[in-house]
Amino acid sequence: MKQPFALIIALLVLTSCSTETNTTSTPFKIGVILSLTGDGARFGQDAQQALDSAYAALSPEEQKNIKLIIEPISSLSSTDAVTAYHKLHDVDGVDVLIVWGSGPSSAVSPLSNADHIPFIAISGARKVTNGTTYTFRHYIDYTNTGAYVFETIKKQGYNNLGFLIADYSSKTEMCGEIKRLAEQDPALRIVYSERVDSKEKDLRTYAAKMKEAGIDTALICLHSGQLLPFAKTAQEQQLRFKNPIQLGLGDLVTEISNSTAPAFYEQGFYPEPCTNEELEQKFLAQHGHSASQGTFDTYDAFMLFVRSVQQGKKTPEQIQNYLFTLNNYAGTIGTYSADGNYGFTIPLRTKTLFNGAFTIDRSKSNC
Repeated sequence: MKQPFALIIALLVLTSCSTETNTTSTPFKIGVILSLTGDGARFGQDAQQALDSAYAALSPEEQKNIKLIIEPISSLSSTDAVTAYHKLHDVDGVDVLIVWGSGPSSAVSPLSNADHIPFIAISGARKVTNGTTYTFRHYIDYTNTGAYVFETIKKQGYNNLGFLIADYSSKTEMCGEIKRLAEQDPALRIVYSERVDSKEKDLRTYAAKMKEAGIDTALICLHSGQLLPFAKTAQEQQLRFKNPIQLGLGDLVTEISNSTAPAFYEQGFYPEPCTNEELEQKFLAQHGHSASQGTFDTYDAFMLFVRSVQQGKKTPEQIQNYLFTLNNYAGTIGTYSADGNYGFTIPLRTKTLFNGAFTIDRSKSNC
């Protein structure tokens, strides 16, 4: 079943990376922490599929010299992530680390940084890399994305904004930036804004308030485990917005499209990385659903470490310098470089939704 996706991944590997990997007696170990059960399981499972395909595309000699170790956690738990890190570091002796999600990454980052373990977080939250040297963010930067979304809202001429933001959500930075810019713009009105605990699942009161607020564009920045409960509640209350709803980074679309929950929106738009469209179609054909956010970021993060090894850069300092000075890397989510702030200049595009159909708006694309 995995062959079609693996084949196209193999083509990218062959065209973007050197195939010369020095043989070593001790394999280079890449540790990965993924939430495979509970809240966020879909994201972790999709990321694992991408990793499996990426590893399968390596040559037999590379597979001897590079070992992939995946440590599962549940519901994006920060406590589980710390336990997983100690197992990967203390028992498995990993050389580098990949972690999916802002919460788990924030918990692990100080530990891996103290141990000088190069670490790529699949997160756009800048807080993950604050005060670190060996931690990098591999996802669209949430603050920059907030500015991108704000300009899109302005161009479309919507005036009444509503915000529902979960505390400690990975999208807090994005929604915070949009709200900051909106507060400075006299042409825009914030008609609804509320924070909700990230563990709260009964969202009926919030949906009712949003229904009465007269919102043009709703910015839904909830924790992954809150998306389906909110969608179901909104459907029950017949919550509709007059104009396109802003869907954060597409989490809500991903969760609903991968479930039987009815959509409560008719139109919408959201920014996402410039993922290779052929890869997206291959993933859909193989797995029966679209790849979740961060799926191909996880693949690229793995391949960045592989490429570093292929170039003989294996010490923590060499790998850190390689990532910090990365230039024009041709990945699955576009061509990008290091941004000088422990992130990467990942290009954006806008995907629009109308009556259940998804379309890439190429007039709003940086691909």
